[in-house]
Amino acid sequence: MDDQPIAESLPERYRELLDQVAEVSKAGFRAEADLIRAAAIRAYSRRWNNATDRRLQELIGRGDRVLEGRERARRRVRREGLLGVLDRAGFALRLRLAPSRPPRRTVTPAPSHAPPAESRTA
Repeated sequence: MDDQPIAESLPERYRELLDQVAEVSKAGFRAEADLIRAAAIRAYSRRWNNATDRRLQELIGRGDRVLEGRERARRRVRREGLLGVLDRAGFALRLRLAPSRPPRRTVTPAPSHAPPAESRTA
């Protein structure tokens, strides 16, 4: 790594990686692009150090290899069998138990300050 502080070089490296992800996606490997993006977010949102910089460089290299045809693009694998059923059931349960949106507050109109109809004179 050069003499540039990690706080300055890491955002540049992350931007380079996001550009790479866009190229991978544009080439038709959307699932691979999603996997690289998710790994990049995990790495970038943690400690900013040389290990994070190396991980981002590895992910950029992964995208390069996929685009050049030297490495096969991965796909998200849907689990089959009992593990898949349990995984999907757990997701459904988390959705069910997630707090719902609070009810909307209704705004009641302010009372009018007009005098009652009997007290009006024509």
